[in-house]
Amino acid sequence: MVNNLEVDYLTFRTDGTISFLPAGKEHKTNEDTGDWLRDGRQNGKPGKVIRKLFSEKAAKWFKDADFECFANSYKANFNEGGYKFELLSNSHIPDVYEMDRADGDGSLNNSCMNGDSSYLDIYKYCNQLSILTLKNTDDLLCGRALIWKIGDITLMDRIYVTQDFMYDKFLMYAKQAKYWRKKDYKSYDNKQTFIDTDGNEIERQFTINTDCGHSEYPYIDTFQYGDDSSLNNYGAGDYTYNNTDGTRDGDEDNHNGETYDDINGEWISEDDAIYIECGERQYRDRYCHVDNCVCVNDSWYYEDDNTIVEVNGTWYEKDSSDITEIDGEFYHIDDDDICFVESDGEYHLTEDCVYSEEHSEYILKDDAVEVCGNYFKKEDVKELA
Repeated sequence: MVNNLEVDYLTFRTDGTISFLPAGKEHKTNEDTGDWLRDGRQNGKPGKVIRKLFSEKAAKWFKDADFECFANSYKANFNEGGYKFELLSNSHIPDVYEMDRADGDGSLNNSCMNGDSSYLDIYKYCNQLSILTLKNTDDLLCGRALIWKIGDITLMDRIYVTQDFMYDKFLMYAKQAKYWRKKDYKSYDNKQTFIDTDGNEIERQFTINTDCGHSEYPYIDTFQYGDDSSLNNYGAGDYTYNNTDGTRDGDEDNHNGETYDDINGEWISEDDAIYIECGERQYRDRYCHVDNCVCVNDSWYYEDDNTIVEVNGTWYEKDSSDITEIDGEFYHIDDDDICFVESDGEYHLTEDCVYSEEHSEYILKDDAVEVCGNYFKKEDVKELA
């Protein structure tokens, strides 16, 4: 099931990679201390290196998502990178939402509330609340999560990060700090399902006391419902905080059962109205007819939004790990028309590749040579005179 035919003598690196000795390289040690020398060693991405340990038969039992999960957990433990957590009081929450953020395609840079600190006064009057931040060595924000104190329970709310492996950093922090956390820590869904300090899944309803009398309001993930003096996660109260334009449902008139379609400029039945909560700024924070909207990962987008794409009849965010772009076209990673090439870590059209039985992987035709009916990497074959 597991072998060392391609890689051997693995060890972790503090930059989040795995150091290994490739096949055919001599393992060298320091004569005095016995420490491994760097001679001939290479560094690789965690998922790619671990994949090489499994036999072809064993690898079929795993999906790409399994190796991605391993890579995120590995990087969370071994990528030191100077990351630092800081727990700040509720008065600092507006400042956090205005912070300069690190690059990355994670949830933080796609948050609808970034830069909207004027909407956050409701948090400033909640003494049960603080915010946990993660920054890098450049003092750029890499992640945040609201921390609620409810009786003797401290609860970590939905987590926002710039890179997916940072979710695991927050989860480890929650475990060490003995926090409860949302089970669906990447989503606003399942508002009543939590993981307690012992790792048990628990259904709970909570009420948070706060001053709800403000002129503008944020989109609230978990404690999305409320009345004039409190928020809750179970649907009680006159108001719902599910808008990103500073308003809350329950304040405005219903226009005789109609809602204004902001994108197409017409009144439509409120039963057909969808609130666009994600995607490009020109479409976000607007109502639109359901026939012109698409749901992607439980979030609504306008159908012409440039951040989403339809592949094989299903809609995806363009940065989804389930799809890949090749020559301007998007494909699902399980499509037979494409294949993964280990040498460059990219997907390519299958017609541009050959499968090597010798290496148990696909090789670009330009990088392959055929010998006795099998394909080899050019670098591994010598041409005889």
